[in-house]
Amino acid sequence: TMKIWELPTPQRLEACAREGAASVAKSKVAVIAHTKDVNDVVVAPNDKVVASAGHDKLVRIWSFPEGKLMGECKGHKRPVWSVAFSPVDQVIASASGDGTARLWNLSDFSAIRVFQGHTGAVLRVCFLAHGMQFMTSGADGLLKLWQLRTADCAATFDEHTGKVWCIDIVGDTMVSGAADSKLCVWRDATSEQTKERHDAMAELKVKDTKIGLLVQEGRIEDALTLALELDRPGQMRQILSNYTMDVVAQRLDKEDGAKDPGTRKELDLRRWVGSLQGKQLEQFVAVLEQWNSNRRMSPLAQMFLGFVLTALPAEKLTAVEGMNATCEGLLSYSLRHQARIDALLQKTFVFDLVLQSSGMGLSLMDEFQAGEKGPSALGAGAMGHDASGVAAAMQATHRRAEDALRQTMEVLHGGEGEKEAEIASDSDDNFVAVPRGAGEEPKA
Repeated sequence: TMKIWELPTPQRLEACAREGAASVAKSKVAVIAHTKDVNDVVVAPNDKVVASAGHDKLVRIWSFPEGKLMGECKGHKRPVWSVAFSPVDQVIASASGDGTARLWNLSDFSAIRVFQGHTGAVLRVCFLAHGMQFMTSGADGLLKLWQLRTADCAATFDEHTGKVWCIDIVGDTMVSGAADSKLCVWRDATSEQTKERHDAMAELKVKDTKIGLLVQEGRIEDALTLALELDRPGQMRQILSNYTMDVVAQRLDKEDGAKDPGTRKELDLRRWVGSLQGKQLEQFVAVLEQWNSNRRMSPLAQMFLGFVLTALPAEKLTAVEGMNATCEGLLSYSLRHQARIDALLQKTFVFDLVLQSSGMGLSLMDEFQAGEKGPSALGAGAMGHDASGVAAAMQATHRRAEDALRQTMEVLHGGEGEKEAEIASDSDDNFVAVPRGAGEEPKA
């Protein structure tokens, strides 16, 4: 049952306090609110509505002080342990043993949102003063702060080791009590955290500006170090790319006769890698591991890995946390990159073979076209001389093509092509035309 009691007036309570204990003989209203245990009752801020939570999985809304049923909210799958009215809107929140908290509309008693995140029963729910967030406590020992508009968990607080049975919020302070016999007082630190975030963003912008100034001054190594500390691998790659393009442009201008401005300091990446210490080296190794897993960034990563292995002593590398696992990952991707490069190199050999094989035919075609132009230009006397020159050119082209074929087959087959080419050449060189009748009897 749910009962509504009428308490004595303040003056009567003061008099009872002087005389002795005050007592209320009878409740004003008594109703059967739920078919099972009533776990929680709460009065709305306007003092006109009462909400009750029961073990029968229902939330019921009653008029106050008449105690007439206005409606019920259905949806929870297990007993409802707590309810709370919003201080600004006509909504109500409920906490249930099914591990969820729900937001209900008081106009039609329908569910607006479901809040999931606790691993156990949700035991208590309480709105914050501004009404845009509410707090829940659960059997998992956690307190969670929820956003009403998005149903997202804004924060999780872990201080208790037992079930958090009760919470209450007054202003910017919250008090929680749990089965671990601890009573915790919490303070709203949103303004301090917001200020810290703004300060961090301002400091970050200052450092970004400093990186740009260092690049303009030609201090590339200092700019790379600062970008590494800010965890900006993309900016590091951009700095290196821009520096490379500037150096190439300066070299081209120098070849054209332009004067070297001489404002840019020479970049020594080996020296820069050797200057990294402690956390900087750990961050750089992590960046190299990330770059090495990307096909486009792997050449840059391999170059820096060479600097790391040659410029840093072994004691410094072994001091890096997780270096063994990092080396395994680097080696795995490096083997993949090597296999890809070997496959690409083999394809270039095949392409070279095709070009060299077809080059003989193209040369013969050029010589043939030159021979065709000869008779019309030089006459019949020069045609015999041109024909002998064409034959000599064909023989020279044939020899060059055989040599190129032999070299290519040697690379592709590891020496087998060279043997095949030598056998073919020997068979051609040992061929001798024997006149009929010199070695055997002519056949009829």
